[in-house]
Amino acid sequence: LNGKRTSNNLRLGSIEQYYPTVKGGAGAPRLLTGVEFLKQLDVTIPGTLSRTLADSMMLGLHGFNGNQYFLILKVNDYERGFAGMLEWEKNMRTDLLPLIRVTHPQEEMMATTTVFTDTVVANTDTRVFKNEVGESILMYAFADKDTIVISTNTSALKYVLEKLLTVRTIQ
Repeated sequence: LNGKRTSNNLRLGSIEQYYPTVKGGAGAPRLLTGVEFLKQLDVTIPGTLSRTLADSMMLGLHGFNGNQYFLILKVNDYERGFAGMLEWEKNMRTDLLPLIRVTHPQEEMMATTTVFTDTVVANTDTRVFKNEVGESILMYAFADKDTIVISTNTSALKYVLEKLLTVRTIQ
């Protein structure tokens, strides 16, 4: 993940999608599900969230202020998905450190709080984790009842939320 972020020179405002895979039957690549991808990052999400995650997910980079990672997960049950995200908040920062470390190397040493707060990004209720100097370093929002967007940067989150809203409006 570190190499992808730093080696790509994305145009400002562009997005690049990655397709995390494993070898499937007969050695052919198979896309990872959201749960499988998080396990590859050594993340242990709460059972409440794990049981409601759908198979589809997206990992991407947004070209703005350096390349910023974002992750889109789908849930089958909004209420349980939301409860699972709230439960995960106490460990989310350390669980997603491989993504955070890319943008905020100092975060590895700064682990005194795990408090998320509410804010609004792109007219969407958002939960944000800030470091000790007040910088937003991890955030997530439900773009709709079945789509969670997780990002390390407010600009990336806003861009993805606005693109998802545009797609829904067109359909």
